[in-house]
Amino acid sequence: MTIAKRFAASFFCEQAGESLLHVCEECAACRRIEQNSHLAVVLLDREHTLLSDKEERKEIPIEDIRELKRMNTFRAPGREWRVIIINEAERMSREAATAFLKLLEEPGERTLIILVSASRDLLLPTIVSRCLPISFSL
Repeated sequence: MTIAKRFAASFFCEQAGESLLHVCEECAACRRIEQNSHLAVVLLDREHTLLSDKEERKEIPIEDIRELKRMNTFRAPGREWRVIIINEAERMSREAATAFLKLLEEPGERTLIILVSASRDLLLPTIVSRCLPISFSL
């Protein structure tokens, strides 16, 4: 998740310059991303919902994916990118994962989707086949 947020910050950091690898972690954009309040960066997981119901959940429900798809029909603010981070992507319900495929196939202009998962094997094979995996090891 840390790498996903830093990568997202590289699109918006006021001090990044020409490098996508360096973010200052101090500018307003970096702080908003770290605090999950940047308008162009959407975080979705069991704790961060797109709906008003914030109860403890065991999975990411289809309602959140539908809302994500609805949000993605609008352009990101200004000419900015929109970065969608789905943490614990393996926790999407079966219905949510199936609905997510449409967004993954047609993400929209200037949209980056980052899926964070502890295990690629727990994701639907159709989702994995449409992604570029980046693996981290100890």
